[in-house]
Amino acid sequence: MSRWLYFRMALTNLRKNSKLYGPYLLTVIMVSGIFYIIGSVIRMVNDSTMKGKTTMETLLYLCLHVVFILSIIIIFYANSFVLKQRKKELGLYHILGLKKSQIARMMFWEVFLSALTGILGGIVSGAILSQLAFLGFLRLVHMEIALEFRIPLSAVALVLRTFPVIFAAVLLYDILAVGRTKPIELLKGSSKGEREPKVKWVWAVLGAVLLGAGYAAALRIEQPSDAMMVFFPAAILVMAGTYLLFMAGSIAVLKRMKKSERFYYKPSNFITVSGMIYRMKRNAAGLASICIFSTAVILTIASCLSIFLGEEDTLAGQFPRDLYGAAFLKTGEENPETRIQNLTEKHAEEYGLTIERPIGHLELSMPLVGSDGVYSYRLDGEEQDGKSLTAICTTGEFYQQMTGETLSLDDGEAVIWTKDGEYDSDSFVVEGISFQVTKTSSDKQKESKFAVGLPVVQKSMILVVKDMETVRKIQDACQQALKSAIGDEAEVVSTYYYFFDLSGTEGQIDRFYDTYQEAVPDFAFTSSIYEEREDFYGLYGSIVFIGIFMAAMFLTATVLIMYYKQITEGYDDKERFLIMQNVGLGEKEVKQTIRKQVLLVFFLPLLMAVIHMAVAYKALALMMQGFSMYNTDLFSWCLVMTAVVFGVIYFAVYWWTAKTYYKIVRR
Repeated sequence: MSRWLYFRMALTNLRKNSKLYGPYLLTVIMVSGIFYIIGSVIRMVNDSTMKGKTTMETLLYLCLHVVFILSIIIIFYANSFVLKQRKKELGLYHILGLKKSQIARMMFWEVFLSALTGILGGIVSGAILSQLAFLGFLRLVHMEIALEFRIPLSAVALVLRTFPVIFAAVLLYDILAVGRTKPIELLKGSSKGEREPKVKWVWAVLGAVLLGAGYAAALRIEQPSDAMMVFFPAAILVMAGTYLLFMAGSIAVLKRMKKSERFYYKPSNFITVSGMIYRMKRNAAGLASICIFSTAVILTIASCLSIFLGEEDTLAGQFPRDLYGAAFLKTGEENPETRIQNLTEKHAEEYGLTIERPIGHLELSMPLVGSDGVYSYRLDGEEQDGKSLTAICTTGEFYQQMTGETLSLDDGEAVIWTKDGEYDSDSFVVEGISFQVTKTSSDKQKESKFAVGLPVVQKSMILVVKDMETVRKIQDACQQALKSAIGDEAEVVSTYYYFFDLSGTEGQIDRFYDTYQEAVPDFAFTSSIYEEREDFYGLYGSIVFIGIFMAAMFLTATVLIMYYKQITEGYDDKERFLIMQNVGLGEKEVKQTIRKQVLLVFFLPLLMAVIHMAVAYKALALMMQGFSMYNTDLFSWCLVMTAVVFGVIYFAVYWWTAKTYYKIVRR
């Protein structure tokens, strides 16, 4: 027997099964191409001189590992569908005389040719698109670097080291799957159905409980810190609940439809419902996967898009003016504004610059413990019935400058600012100093900049008092409480910020800032929007870039599952439709059945994804605040638009796959 016989057989099989292998190879090309592009961008970032490249590389490497895991899942998922549809063909080879070892040799060449085509196609397409991807990355991080067409060998080597290992595992899986199956089972493998499943109420109830627990955890989140810690465990509960409800709950729903004589005993409904009940266990897993991946696509794109579009708003919220100097003030120190202002103006004069729109802001951060409006200064590790928070004390003048709202406060009066605008008392007492709360404010659009110093990782509020003298009075009281508890070495420190703009050329401002810290050595620190913008864009741009590739992988998985699911359904339903047509079912009824199957079953994952997204909105909005993204209107708009666009894509893919399904069953 010619040693190239198995190679030719494999080549023929790939051509003959192009409807199965075509999407499979395109998927391999896409995931290996994405893997190459990320590896290439990592190499280009490493070779560049861009600021913050270490952080960017770390995030990109994290993305690379996630893409690797998703690649394994996607390739194995596609391979399982291909293998299932080819079991009858492989069983026929065995009946005709080929040993399983010979079939394994043929399968080796099939996997080898698929891997070779997919990996080389991925490298070539990745090499073509990597420059565009790197250009997009530079655009996201707002950097300009001269581009040269290059193919980093490290990226090529990364793909050649990784994907052959995945395909070796695929080959081993295929050989074991075929080797452990009897020939007669192989002949029936592609058309073998499952017995009509019973309603497993335990699993259905457990799924409802898990889904409800995940929803409840997400809806109870009140702080950004809670969102970051609770969201992912809640997501796991929702995913587990989704799978169980699709696998057990969907069977209960379909059987309920079956009991409705008015609905069930119509040709199209009868075929759709009975067919789905017959194979629901297998279908449910695919539908749940579509739901999870659809949710991931929408939330990932919406989050990254809102971060990208809101970059300047977020940066402006952190910097009410372009530059600032800050100094720590101990108890008893006075007139910090005069000292900081004089030093800054003197330094600006040296470079021919003028100070514009200055804002003086005294801030006291207080870790407190207490409840019902009465609080004391909290020592490290101290809690009182779990009622601990951080309060930032500032002045009414700063509130007015940041919000443009006139605020008149007398001695003993205060305004409480919280993210949700809620405060459960009409007074605020800290270390014996009492304030009447005249107003409770919240994170409205005009006030977003006012929250520049508000911690996002714990329960917190801002206490607005009359003037800096009142802030110092509170600082003195906290100082006395702290000294009484731990001794004279204790120190409560406030911070005076001096925000300002400069009038002058860009070169003058750069030279001013380069020597600003040295010119004011008694300052705690200095900063500028120009310096922070580079770090900010580098971090957030990397996150958006990663989000785009994550969304691409999730979308690939979604489309692939949808396509192979329709093909599988088509082959499973082909004989059944043929029988029904022979007894009088017309072409119109066939199309109507397909349409109802799509509406009743395949759009259910999209509906569930929208529900998941709606429940997750609050937690995600709070997580956005963890990235200093307070513009909830922008986030809501991005979420809605992403869902609409995804819905259009989803409908287009199902329209295309429904046509493929119809062609199969009509042959």
